[in-house]
Amino acid sequence: LSGKIPGEYKNLINLEYLTIGTNRPNSVYETIPDWIFDLENLIEIDLNGNHLVGPIPSTIGNLVNLKKIDFGENKFTGNIPTTIGYLSTLNNFEIYENELTGNIPTQVGKLQNLISFKAYSNQLESFPKEFGNCKSLEEINLKDNNIDGAIPVEIGTIGWDEINKDNVFRYLDLSQNELTGNIPEEIGKLKMLQEIDLSNQRSVMTGEIPKKLGDLTNLQVMNFSSLKQITGNIPKEFKRLKNLKTLLLKDNNLSGNIPGELCDMKNLEILELQDNGLTGKIPEKVDKCKSLKTLKIDNNELTGDLPNEIVKMLSLETLMLNNNALSGELPDEIGEMESIKFLELQDNNFSGMIPGTIVDLTNLKTLKIGNNGLTGALPDKIGDLASLETLMLNNNGLTGALPDSFGDMTSLETLMINNNRLKEALPDSIGDMTSLE
Repeated sequence: LSGKIPGEYKNLINLEYLTIGTNRPNSVYETIPDWIFDLENLIEIDLNGNHLVGPIPSTIGNLVNLKKIDFGENKFTGNIPTTIGYLSTLNNFEIYENELTGNIPTQVGKLQNLISFKAYSNQLESFPKEFGNCKSLEEINLKDNNIDGAIPVEIGTIGWDEINKDNVFRYLDLSQNELTGNIPEEIGKLKMLQEIDLSNQRSVMTGEIPKKLGDLTNLQVMNFSSLKQITGNIPKEFKRLKNLKTLLLKDNNLSGNIPGELCDMKNLEILELQDNGLTGKIPEKVDKCKSLKTLKIDNNELTGDLPNEIVKMLSLETLMLNNNALSGELPDEIGEMESIKFLELQDNNFSGMIPGTIVDLTNLKTLKIGNNGLTGALPDKIGDLASLETLMLNNNGLTGALPDSFGDMTSLETLMINNNRLKEALPDSIGDMTSLE
């Protein structure tokens, strides 16, 4: 369809469902027609993706029977009208991917039947404490706005039925904003919360991660990455997060040891703690994380050996321990990591020979072990790593010649072997490495 929204629709005074969404790619830019807000029997209105411009009229408050509004993916500007407070039956309010500005009106707290509020990718500037009055609210997505200031403590009352002591709030995304202040411990009251994302703030959040968040036993995803000045230890209370699948705490100012209690989270699949100030050893019982696929602890201050337990994690696909102070020899059992695809151990103090069993890692795509103290010859069968795309062995003390099998790594795109004591002669097979940059 193309052209303007047909004016003839204004005669459909008993219309309950108006859907002209995502099917007018060639439509002209126009303001939302005034007559739409005279259709007082409307229950749902979907104008998603229609190149609509201008403000959302305050007369939207006339549509008191509305349960769903979808104005997403347009070019609306101006403020959200305060008259949305009259829409007492509203369940879903979707105004994402527009150019709306100003504060979210406090009248949103009057919407006792509101279930979902999606206003991501706008230029909105506030998170009103009145959201705490919305007892039916299950989802707030305000990602990628200009929301500043502290998260109000009233966040802990969102979706709460005080009479039945029941909570329904499940999803909160405030990432990519300008939030400041602490992470409120009141978030720990949201017992049914499944996903929380506060990551990538353009300003600085401070304080410690509240221990009370260990009460979020239904949580599956926690993303507190890039909050800059979040300090203190990782709470041991996180061991109670039995349903957690993704824990992202990278790019903060966390310190102390990695709590061994994290290994009690049997469903954890992704753990990213890189770019902090963590110290001590990698917990020896890390292998209890039976579901773990991604472990990133690079750019910290970890010490000690690479524990044998870590190479027994058969589900692990990504292991990044770069730029720490780890030492000792790489264990022979490293060849048992049958699922590993990305193994990055560079910029540490590892010593000894590269284990011959490393050639058993046939799914490996990236191997980075440069900038260590590794010695001896490369494994003769290193060419068995046929899937390898990146190999970095630079700045070690490796000796001998490159094995004849080296050229069998025909998928290799990046190779760094400089600053070793390898013989200069290259095997003839290296000419078969046509993907090499």
